[in-house]
Amino acid sequence: MKYESTQGGVRGITFEDVLLSGFASDGGLFMPECTPVVDLSTLQSWVGLGYTDLAKKLVRLFIDETEISTVELEELLDRAFCKFNNPSIVQMTRLSSHLNILELFHGPTLAFKDLAMLCVGQFLEYFLAKRKKHMTVLVCKFSSFITIGNILLNKTNL
Repeated sequence: MKYESTQGGVRGITFEDVLLSGFASDGGLFMPECTPVVDLSTLQSWVGLGYTDLAKKLVRLFIDETEISTVELEELLDRAFCKFNNPSIVQMTRLSSHLNILELFHGPTLAFKDLAMLCVGQFLEYFLAKRKKHMTVLVCKFSSFITIGNILLNKTNL
C-alpha cells in the first residue's frame, strides 16, 4: 500500500513515511493511492471477530507486509488495545428497543481518540526504534493533550 497527497503533488509514499511526516510536502493530506477491496466472502468470514481481531484484518490492508510483518503488526495492535478496561474494546449497549449506543470510552483516557492514538503510539515507537531515532511530539490543543500526552507518555523513542 502506497499513499498520495490530496493535492496530487506527492505519490508513492510508504505508511512509515506518512506516519512520520504528517502533511505532504505539497500541503495536502495523505490518503491511500487505491482503496482496498474486500469481497463478500472475506467480509462474511470476519463476522463474529472481536474488535482487536477485526482491526488486525483491516489495518493489514493499509500497511504493507514489507513495512511491518503480520506477526509484528498483530503484536503492536495487541499492545495498543490491552490498555482498555473492557475486553470488547468497544461495546454496543441497548438503551431501548429502538436505540443502541456504541461505547467508545473504555480506553485509558476515556476518550474515543484512544482507539486510534494507542495504535499511532505503537506504530511510532516501532518505526522510530527501527530507525534508531527519537521524536519530540508537541501537543498544543488542550482537549487532545490529555489523550495524546497520556498515550505517548513512557514510549521509548518519544
